[in-house]
Amino acid sequence: MSSKKPLLSGIKLDDKQNFREWAESILPWINGVMLDVSQGITGDIADLLARQERYTGYAGAVVELYAKADAYYKTALAEAMEKAQAPPSLVARIAAGKCRNEIRVYDAIHRLNATLSDQLIAIAARLKFEKAIHGESGSQPPF
Repeated sequence: MSSKKPLLSGIKLDDKQNFREWAESILPWINGVMLDVSQGITGDIADLLARQERYTGYAGAVVELYAKADAYYKTALAEAMEKAQAPPSLVARIAAGKCRNEIRVYDAIHRLNATLSDQLIAIAARLKFEKAIHGESGSQPPF
C-alpha cells in the first residue's frame, strides 16, 4: 500500500482536512488490516511471532486513527446537536442520525482496536503454551 502521504501524520491542532477526505484515505488501510487479522492465529511459531510483530505495529498505528476518529465524531455530533431544532429529549438521536458516517468509521476503528488487542492476547497465550510444551520435553523452545 503505497501512497504519497504517510498514513500517520500526528495530531494537529489546526487540522483543515475534512472528514470524508481523511476517512477515504484510511479506509483501504483499515480494510487491509481487518483482512489480515481475520486470518486468525494458526500456523507455526515463526508465523505467530511475525503476526505478533505485525499486529503490534497495527495497534500502534490505530492509536492516532482512534484519536482522530473520536475528534471527528464528537465534533460532528456537537454541530448536529447545535443545529437540531427539537425537544431536548430527541436532540441526541437526531444528531446521531446526522453523523452516521463518522459513527461508522469510529466504530470500525474501535472494533479493529479491540480485535487487535484480543488477537495479541491469544497469540501470547499460544506462544506461552508452545513454550511450556517444549520446556516439558526438555528441548529448547524455538523462541
